[in-house]
Amino acid sequence: MSERPDKPPIIVSIDETLDGIDIKEDSSFLIVSSSSSESCLASGILCKGLIRSNCRFHLTFVEPIVSSNTLSKLILSYPHLYPIVIGVSTVDDTPLALSDRSLISVGGTPNNSSDLINCINLADSDLGCASYMIIRNHFIAKEEDLALAAISSLLRTGNPSESSICAGEAVDIALELGLVSKNKELRVYGVNFLPLKEIFLKSIHPYIQGISGNQIAVEKLFDGADISFSHRTEPLMRLNNDQIRNLSSELLPHVNLDIIPLVSGTDYKILSEKEESPMYRLSAIQALSIISWANSHPGLLTGVWIGDRARLLRELLDLYSDQAIKVIDTVRDLALKSKDFDANEIGSISIIELNETSSVLSLVGTIALQNSFIDSDRILVFDSSIELVVIWPPSLLEFRHIVSEVAKAGLEYKTLSYRSIAISKKTPESKTQVLSILTELSE
Repeated sequence: MSERPDKPPIIVSIDETLDGIDIKEDSSFLIVSSSSSESCLASGILCKGLIRSNCRFHLTFVEPIVSSNTLSKLILSYPHLYPIVIGVSTVDDTPLALSDRSLISVGGTPNNSSDLINCINLADSDLGCASYMIIRNHFIAKEEDLALAAISSLLRTGNPSESSICAGEAVDIALELGLVSKNKELRVYGVNFLPLKEIFLKSIHPYIQGISGNQIAVEKLFDGADISFSHRTEPLMRLNNDQIRNLSSELLPHVNLDIIPLVSGTDYKILSEKEESPMYRLSAIQALSIISWANSHPGLLTGVWIGDRARLLRELLDLYSDQAIKVIDTVRDLALKSKDFDANEIGSISIIELNETSSVLSLVGTIALQNSFIDSDRILVFDSSIELVVIWPPSLLEFRHIVSEVAKAGLEYKTLSYRSIAISKKTPESKTQVLSILTELSE
């Protein structure tokens, strides 16, 4: 481990990019964050630094892509607060209308025509690093902020080599300083804080076909791995190495090859967190972040990052548990009774009529594509009574393209993840509009 610097270290690869930012440290701030997982964590880092520095702020959330008018109106409604926008893009060519207001935008691409608007165009994986450097350069930063910045850069891929130069640097520094660690092990949600049986019965990140939600199969798995009954009520991490190896050997043959890296592989840990904390391991953080976005609860997740490890964390864990049960039940219906569904195919689009909440359908659709319950090269549209939930493979559609086109069409929507969106069926023409957009984008 390296000797501690007097001040948390600079992330060199992003420092020059942020050099032009001029912040009046004695201001009160308006933090406008997108609902994406990286933006929530970046906002948490920023808010923690402002609290530490005795600065006042108001935090609010919008979709990752909004109209210029929506963003302008929001900022102008807080005339006495200095706005910092995180991870928000504008869909139209209209510049922001902020009169003489200054603004800092980190990530995203809001249109502007004013020298007072400082836009720093960054990848989503770099948002946490940017927030850390803003706090480091202008307020009071701690090493834990750097650890969170490193974790933020891993949220989407789990691998710094698949992100950016900045992400790789942040992770390397955090590892060198002993702020985070990495190991190859089981990555199933809850391995360090849930009873062993519950880990597998409620596993949706990842969903393990034949195991998730199947009590008989779970008990058979434990029998095959020679796990005693007393150990089945304890967290997996309390097993000895031989027991964990036996369990892995029994488990992996049940796992779809495409999702093996989600079940077993490299996991990162935040060493300032307690070992039994749900926020200790990257794999659990990814799962909770996915649940938060799908349920449109960015404030819940960000509140946990700011420091509420009591009420808000309990609320987030309960939300995950409740959603896991609903998702597993719906996946079972989709997998076992798919022939009974009214399914249509239009080009590369599969349409299934199914009434459930958009959060559940988003997660079910992702699982269905990952496990090939539905052709994984097709766009999946769940048609419910009030909305369409669209889930797509990354090979066919790109997040910003589809959200931008839906917004330009004037449709009411909410993003659920980087691969799913819910679109309201406010008019009889809404479904036709959506299918037309999907067909055009996937050609």
